[in-house]
Amino acid sequence: MKRLLLMVSVLTFASACGDPEVIVTRDQFGEDWPLTLNSAVVVCADEGATPLLKVGVKRYALNEAARARGYPEATEVARESADITVLGSVCIAQVASNG
Repeated sequence: MKRLLLMVSVLTFASACGDPEVIVTRDQFGEDWPLTLNSAVVVCADEGATPLLKVGVKRYALNEAARARGYPEATEVARESADITVLGSVCIAQVASNG
């Protein structure tokens, strides 16, 4: 968890719409890395309640709240049988560090 908090504090920056964004990489998650890409951006919308995976101009749901808002599943970039919700944990750490 300390590593995750450090990662969030070092890699967080403000997006154009004001929601914090965190760069996540395969190296940070090791074998738990759920994507076919080497890195991506997690957008912590709604104070982290609606985490989104940003790949280029596309945004994908990382939890039920995001799916309820109409964001698609990340099947295009997720490894088969991978749990992409683990990436939403960076938003929890982001909100905790700012709170």
